[in-house]
Amino acid sequence: MINAAKVARRASDDPRLAEHAVHTIGPLKSSLDSLKRTLTTESLEHSTILAYLYNAEVNIYELSLLQNPPSYQYPSDFKRIEYLTSCLQSCKAGISYYLESDTDMAYIPGPCMLIFAYSIKIVYKLGTLHHDSGWDASAVRETVDTVSALEQAAAVAERSNTRIKEETGEDSILATAAATLRSTAPNWRIPEQDMAVDGATVMADWSGGVGLDPSIIDFSDNIWFSGSFDF
Repeated sequence: MINAAKVARRASDDPRLAEHAVHTIGPLKSSLDSLKRTLTTESLEHSTILAYLYNAEVNIYELSLLQNPPSYQYPSDFKRIEYLTSCLQSCKAGISYYLESDTDMAYIPGPCMLIFAYSIKIVYKLGTLHHDSGWDASAVRETVDTVSALEQAAAVAERSNTRIKEETGEDSILATAAATLRSTAPNWRIPEQDMAVDGATVMADWSGGVGLDPSIIDFSDNIWFSGSFDF
């Protein structure tokens, strides 16, 4: 969601704002819910629109990652855990939507592919957030199996390539995409050992600490060929 991305960009430019970014999550989520209520049932079933809505929700909740873990001495501190949990569930929903789609990968809209890959990246971040005493990072592995999700995506690409090969007699670009997904999937396995990462490091590793804005992504470059999902 562009508004959430703007908040994240401002926070990355001014670290003093990072601690306060979490306070925008509630209003941004309310705005998103209001927008959803204006959409028709037909619109809410459109794959591209759904992808943008999933992306907006993930962008909003990931703002909680810009905040350094609180002391958890006050009831308000636990709002962060609520937001991190919602972020995880939003990522899971986006990943599941992509994997459960019956659409041939050759016809899946770019935004759907993008939110799947971006959600994998955020799930990995949540699963390695061991420096937060209030967050159960191990629960992330139980909620989303990142390696399995990528292997399932590879299988989707392979099935689509098989169909195309039957028609053309040649492998398509999806064969390369499938191979890339399978070969890089182990890199996204969430480790069990502690990883000491502070809030500043999370921001630095987060491509500048900004949310994903699909409107500025060039879909001419296939995201599956970047094993690092560097966006």
